Amino acid sequence: MNSYQQQNFKRIRKNSLSLLNYYLQDNLKFDLKSFKNKKFFQSLFVINKNKIMNTNSMLGHTSYIRSLIKINYKTVISCGEDKLILIWNILNGKLIKILNGHKESVNCIIKLNDNEIASASNDNTVKVWYIINGECLQTLTNHTAYVICVIKISDSMIASGSSDQSIKIWDIHKGTCIRTIRRQRGTFRCLMKMNLNKVVSGDNDNTIKVFDIVNDKVVLSFNGHTDLVKCFIKISDNEIASGSLDETIKLWDTSNGKCFKTLNGHDDWIMCLVRLNEKQIASGSRDKTIKIWDIKDGSCLKSLLNNLKNLNLNEGKCLITFTGHDGPITCLIKLNEYQIVSGSYDLSINIWNLF
Repeated sequence: MNSYQQQNFKRIRKNSLSLLNYYLQDNLKFDLKSFKNKKFFQSLFVINKNKIMNTNSMLGHTSYIRSLIKINYKTVISCGEDKLILIWNILNGKLIKILNGHKESVNCIIKLNDNEIASASNDNTVKVWYIINGECLQTLTNHTAYVICVIKISDSMIASGSSDQSIKIWDIHKGTCIRTIRRQRGTFRCLMKMNLNKVVSGDNDNTIKVFDIVNDKVVLSFNGHTDLVKCFIKISDNEIASGSLDETIKLWDTSNGKCFKTLNGHDDWIMCLVRLNEKQIASGSRDKTIKIWDIKDGSCLKSLLNNLKNLNLNEGKCLITFTGHDGPITCLIKLNEYQIVSGSYDLSINIWNLF
């Protein structure tokens, strides 16, 4: 193995131990027969039996982490290419529960309420889960290709975007598809709710489109990115931010589709965005960094971490760069007013102090 393969193997071995610890804690029954490679897991336990989980960097996934959500002040849920959904106690870094049911990579998870989540997967399905006992309540099976993203529309309705060139609207109480929005080509890579009748989509033609999901039509298009649009966040009622593979973040006026600011600073794809407050957003990138941006006046944030670069720049510039992950940053969530949580291709979940 080359040095990269050796490093990745060690990381997978370490994370697999966390899964073993989960099964072994509280006298839970653990059956090695449930794993395909029995000898591999046995050797993991022997080699790493004294390893303790770092509460600032939670390990458990054995392949790339794709999505994170916050349930409450102490519970965070992650999903990844290992087909698993992991429920964590963020206060002590312990793995609480594993939701296992998808047959391929889990690309996206969303919170429906305090007890239920939905997940989108490369097995072409959307699943609804009761996280208290880990039961799958619904499996939605109308897509014909990878389901890339899912969003909540209302208490009874969600929307999913797929590489089958469709957005599907689902009644999650009945488990039925109530509407399908199609386009001629391309994948719906990200979705965001504007209101009960409109969603924003990003796809392969580098544009952002606002869809009227009731009347099945495009009501507005945003043009400006020069590569695929990867993620969105809502800034205010009339403003959104988008991240792209063109390495930029753009701020848009949703009343007219015009870009009023472009944020430059990352050296690779923008993978995720999160709103911190009315003035600041955070971005995660394939360049392995997280950047904090002031989208209003460019005021500087104070950092207490030694591995941060403090930048005092002008309007729309980067304030802080976090450098701690060894792989692309795929997802970000706001934990509270002082902390954010990130997931990465390096298989770790990190908690960061903003101040």
